[in-house]
Amino acid sequence: MAGTAILRFFRQRHPAHDDPWGYLRTITIIGLLVFFMLWVFTPFNFQRFPENWRVLMAFLYSGSAYLTMLVCLVWIVKLPRIFKAETWTLGKELLLIVYQFTTVSFSVWLVSRYLEGVNRPYAYTWGIVAAAGILPYLVATAVKHIYQLQRNLREAVALQGSLQQHQQEPEAVLLHVPELLVPLALDECLFVRAQGNYLHIMTEKTGAIQTYIVRLPMRKFMEDNPLAALFQCHRAYVVNLIQISRVGGDAAGCYLQFREGLPTVPVSRANVAKLKQLLGKASSAA
Repeated sequence: MAGTAILRFFRQRHPAHDDPWGYLRTITIIGLLVFFMLWVFTPFNFQRFPENWRVLMAFLYSGSAYLTMLVCLVWIVKLPRIFKAETWTLGKELLLIVYQFTTVSFSVWLVSRYLEGVNRPYAYTWGIVAAAGILPYLVATAVKHIYQLQRNLREAVALQGSLQQHQQEPEAVLLHVPELLVPLALDECLFVRAQGNYLHIMTEKTGAIQTYIVRLPMRKFMEDNPLAALFQCHRAYVVNLIQISRVGGDAAGCYLQFREGLPTVPVSRANVAKLKQLLGKASSAA
């Protein structure tokens, strides 16, 4: 039970770093805040430097940290699938923080060793970097969260407005799923989630929520069911537009809700505009 709660905690959605410019803005804020702290507040015995040297030393230490964080920008550009918004979680964010503190600590350790001639233990340097960097990280992350929350809430409100005007009647058709042993009508399907080689089909039959699991690629499911009501809002999710009850948004992105007690379905950033356009067309047609 506790293990499940811990996994759920680490798997919760978290604002991603899939936008290189957004990441650059974030680390720039962090770098400037670290420079300001070292220069003005002179923590960690920074008074050891003569006053006319403190600006330069603050710049060198914060600059080395900034350049080290820039390396992660290379990974974001070269390995975008790792940093995709729809798969980014709190657990991944914590791993990234540990990576950043570890690499920045190494660069700071090198600066203090070869610039000042001080050979401090690396673990001590790691602790200093973590203590100095955690507040700037929290401030920069809060700014990013507020910006993304406002943007995603605006998009969610727009989608919700289009959804309320979406008067499309359910299509009286059966879904084509040969691996499923029971017939399944389109209006009974809520959403489909891909997990490995299997599809989890969430349904509502006679008022009861049921999940059917079949071995089938999502691509094959969509090819066999080219219906206007089915929309792939995410790499791992296909939703029934007719069954959406509410559109919401948080700092991590927009999401769809179907029934109370069911998990929400994320909408990838690339598909928000497509969903808005699709609901708008359906509303106009109605």
